[in-house]
Amino acid sequence: GPPGTGKTTVADIVAKRCNKLFYRINATVASLSDVRDILGQSETLIGSDGILLYIDEIQYFNKKQQQSLLEYVEDGRVTLICSTTENPY
Repeated sequence: GPPGTGKTTVADIVAKRCNKLFYRINATVASLSDVRDILGQSETLIGSDGILLYIDEIQYFNKKQQQSLLEYVEDGRVTLICSTTENPY
């Protein structure tokens, strides 16, 4: 949805309800290094149930950025919520 409709707020509420650390990035400006920095934090978490990563404008992630998430999402260290303003149809 458009800016100001509460996408980030909803993701933050879900993270709090699930006892996850909340991180947010915008795929239009995030680098692979930015993604790896967040993922690296999942290695040393104490007192939470992992990370919830909200990625806005996910359609702008390149293949390497997408692949860097795969292992962490598959093993449950990272939960993703993504949004886009692009309509695929």
